[in-house]
Amino acid sequence: MIAHLYISDQSFLYNGSDSTIEVEKKLLEFKKMVDEFSEYDDNEIYLNNEQFADTVILSGGVTIISVLTQRIMDRDCLILFQSLFKRCRECHLPKKDLIERLDSENETQCNGILVLNYQEDLPKNRQVISTITGWLEFRRFYLGKYPGNAEFFLSESRKYFKNLCIHEQNKDRYLKDILYTHSQRIVKYLSALNDYFLAEYKISQWDMVHFLPEFSERHGIDDASFEGKKYKKFKCTFSLQEGTCFEAYCEPHLKMYKDDVGNQNQQGRIYFHAPQKSDVKIYIGFICKHL
Repeated sequence: MIAHLYISDQSFLYNGSDSTIEVEKKLLEFKKMVDEFSEYDDNEIYLNNEQFADTVILSGGVTIISVLTQRIMDRDCLILFQSLFKRCRECHLPKKDLIERLDSENETQCNGILVLNYQEDLPKNRQVISTITGWLEFRRFYLGKYPGNAEFFLSESRKYFKNLCIHEQNKDRYLKDILYTHSQRIVKYLSALNDYFLAEYKISQWDMVHFLPEFSERHGIDDASFEGKKYKKFKCTFSLQEGTCFEAYCEPHLKMYKDDVGNQNQQGRIYFHAPQKSDVKIYIGFICKHL
C-alpha cells in the first residue's frame, strides 16, 4: 500500500508554547522519520510550497523563510528545510481539496498529513505526528485495516515490526486461517511485542511465568500464558542471516478471544520463543488458531 504524506503550511505551525529548542527537537525527530520511511518505495511525500515558507514556526511570528535567511535555528534544521524543497513532490491543493484527498483510501493507497503538533481544523485521524513512532502508528493502522493476503502481510510486517522475526511458514499455513477476521488485533498484539516486550521482560528479571499476565493486562491483550513444556508442536526452526539455524520452542503465547468485530469465542494465538538475555529480536513461530 502506498502512503501519500503531505506537508502543508500547517504542518510546522507554531503551537504557541514551544521554545526554540523544543521546536528544533521536533524537527530533528521529523528528519529521522523522513530518513526512515524513505528507505521504502511505498511512501511518497508532497510539499505544498506556495505558503509553506510563510508558516510561523517560532514565537514572535518567526516564519520558515526567516529561519532560513537569518539562520536562526540549528544547522541540521536548516538542512532539513532545504532538503524538503528538493526531495518532495510538489502539491498545489488548496486546504479544502487537501482535506478531501486525505479521506480517500482503499487497499492500494492511503493519505495523511505530517504535523509537528495536532491541528484542530484538520481531520484528527489523518494527522501523522512527525516522529518515527507517529509514522509507525499510521502505517500499522492501515496494515490492520487492509492486511492483503498472508504473503503481503508478512512482507509489510518486516518494515513496521523490526524487533520481530516471524517464521515464513505463516505465509502458507496458520496465518491465513485468522488474518481476515483478526488482522487489527494481530497488529495490536505485534505492536506490543515489538515496542515493549524485550525492555519490560528484562525489568521483570526474565520471569516469564509471572511476567506474561502482567504484560497482557498492561497492553490490553486478552490473556497470555506459558506452557512450560517442550511439546513437539511448538518446535520451530529459524534460519538466520549468517546461514545458521536455531531451534526455538514457541510456547509462550498471547491469546485472542474475539475477532476484530467483537464476536466471542473466535480463538487466535501468537506463539513466540521466550527471549534470552542476548536476543535483540522476538522470534514468532505461529500466528494462528489454537494449536
